[in-house]
Amino acid sequence: MRRQAQDELIAKIRRYNPVAEIIVSDHGPKYLENVFTGERLPLEVLKGKWVACLSGIARPESFEDSLRSLGANVEICRRFPDHHWFEQSELEEFYDRCADRAMDMIVTTEKDAVRLEKPEEDPEVPIYFLRIEVEIYQGQEAWNRCVDRICGISEPRPRDEWTPSSSF
Repeated sequence: MRRQAQDELIAKIRRYNPVAEIIVSDHGPKYLENVFTGERLPLEVLKGKWVACLSGIARPESFEDSLRSLGANVEICRRFPDHHWFEQSELEEFYDRCADRAMDMIVTTEKDAVRLEKPEEDPEVPIYFLRIEVEIYQGQEAWNRCVDRICGISEPRPRDEWTPSSSF
């Protein structure tokens, strides 16, 4: 986000809620990781490569566009509904299609990678996921408190224990 637009947004939030915790962050791709071997590759390897995309996410176009912006020639896109549990038969069919089209690699999302079963035989086309990481520029302490609250609460707290610094 442009700095000016970001500052305008923060000012608008402050007008409506002067004590709101604001976390300024960005996210972006960091590297590729082989789904089955853990091998990591720098993003530069995508330049000029013929890539097939496999995803079961809400907005697959954004994922596919990210790969294109990194220089990949996205040739095949197999989109499933968000949170889809892949059947091994549909994956094998996709892997075979990618091999027949001589794709350099298959790239999926990290969210989808955890739902891929390792095939009995190594696929002809290697399968990687695109690692995305968040970088926090402002509000690291607020971020840590939010994570602690989300991960640390085992039961709801009574309303009288709520404070402005611990509410969203």
